[in-house]
Amino acid sequence: HLASQQPSKQLKFQQFVKINTIGTHNMLKLANLKEVKLFIYSSTMRVCGGSPSTVFNEESTISPFTYYDLTKYTGEVLCKIFSEKTPMKCVVLRYPSVFGRGHKGGVVYTYWKLAKHNKPIEVFSKGELYRNVVYVKDVVKANLLVMEKQKILSKFDLFVIGSENSLKMADLAEFITKELGSKSQIIPV
Repeated sequence: HLASQQPSKQLKFQQFVKINTIGTHNMLKLANLKEVKLFIYSSTMRVCGGSPSTVFNEESTISPFTYYDLTKYTGEVLCKIFSEKTPMKCVVLRYPSVFGRGHKGGVVYTYWKLAKHNKPIEVFSKGELYRNVVYVKDVVKANLLVMEKQKILSKFDLFVIGSENSLKMADLAEFITKELGSKSQIIPV
């Protein structure tokens, strides 16, 4: 289940609940009705909130900051409930920022778009905030690996998907501008 209402300041709480919570509940009900044996739910590291120096793992404290974060976490809890009450196994995969060709959202796309047009790139937390990014093909690999290993999975599992090394936001912006040969100015804010 990859669908979700992505973060947006323009949307109201009910819009996030309708897609991320009720939509996930409906998907779980349908999967159970169709006797699906394994349900994979794509979540987000944003459910953990955190600070610029936080390292996240499967035991990280939940601390959502936005309606998006909260409703994605609610989807995780729904998966856990369904795994306990039905024969279906549920796996939650928490992703950091996903990027890839055709993906028009997230920090990598935002920086790329600004750099492509030589526009200034504002990096928050003075560029010191660390971000982990994952390429869309690695998202596919993670899902395929879960399907391949489903016999050894528990009734409910949760995995953080990402790399061991994160980048400072300023370094990410610098890398993108350099690769594009951009004249964008990187502005720590």
